[in-house]
Amino acid sequence: MMQIYKKNNENKGKNKPHNLDTLAQLRTAPIHAPSERANLTINHKAKLTKKARSKYFTSKISIRLAELRNDLEKYYRNAYYCAEIITQQENKFTAKYCNTRICNVCNRIRTAKLIHGYNNELDKLDGYFVTLTIPNVKETELRKSIEEMGVTFRRITNKYRNRRNVKLKGLRKLEITYNAIRNDYHPHYHLLVDGRAAAASFLKEWLGYYPEAVSVAQDMRKAEKGTYLELFKYVTKVVAKDVNGNGKIYIHAIDTIVKALRDKRTFQPFGGVKMISEDIEELQAEELQGVPEYDFMEWFWEEQDWINKYGECLTGYEASEELKKLLLMKC
Repeated sequence: MMQIYKKNNENKGKNKPHNLDTLAQLRTAPIHAPSERANLTINHKAKLTKKARSKYFTSKISIRLAELRNDLEKYYRNAYYCAEIITQQENKFTAKYCNTRICNVCNRIRTAKLIHGYNNELDKLDGYFVTLTIPNVKETELRKSIEEMGVTFRRITNKYRNRRNVKLKGLRKLEITYNAIRNDYHPHYHLLVDGRAAAASFLKEWLGYYPEAVSVAQDMRKAEKGTYLELFKYVTKVVAKDVNGNGKIYIHAIDTIVKALRDKRTFQPFGGVKMISEDIEELQAEELQGVPEYDFMEWFWEEQDWINKYGECLTGYEASEELKKLLLMKC
């Protein structure tokens, strides 16, 4: 049976620490003014609401994936049960996370971890964004194509390893998108490369290996200081447009992409940039202000929000009708 204790009146109003879990907020500062405390409370409320939305979205997608009954069923069910229970001890909230790539709850944590881990080193680079593509491929060719892209990437970096005039240094991110109209897949790399000459040279080498790739689909542009954070947006891209331009969720395509990425690194540093693991810890805790005051409480996920024994909702999140409609579409 759950033990639930309301906080004693004499404990209310006491100062509490304002530091957040570094995976959730990378830069924190002491809060002193009442207006700043109010903003902090709002930010924490918004943070919890975003987590509820991510949990709602993931639970709907993952159960449909699990219903495919393939060898990834357990993987998808782990995502479904991610952060199912949140345990509160005063203003400290602890949950168990699934660490899967289809979970938006975990992807938000993973993004923050990667930003925090790579932040200082990448800030020192004269960064250029580079996009490297290959022609779209069919489902049966996807995993092999990804592996061939990895081989090509290593050949290029090895070629420049001993050169004095151009040094390759930076970070690579692998992405795969689905084209619902053509029913094929678009694997591609996003790179942050140190220096314009190195970025241009890498792009030229890539097109040498893939002459059939459309040159206009490749891209190179200057990364302003801090804008490389866009590289770390680790949201599972599960929505593709149909022939009418409407966004739909194609479950089979998501399953195909997850299978193709199995045991593959999504992020890969090169040229001496230290690698940061994409994995997140199974159990994590964070401190939040402006939350229901309990010495101890357990919150259980029910459809759209976490609810306690008293029927109180933790965030008050309600999915929009547009989102519900999108998630109900059978594609």
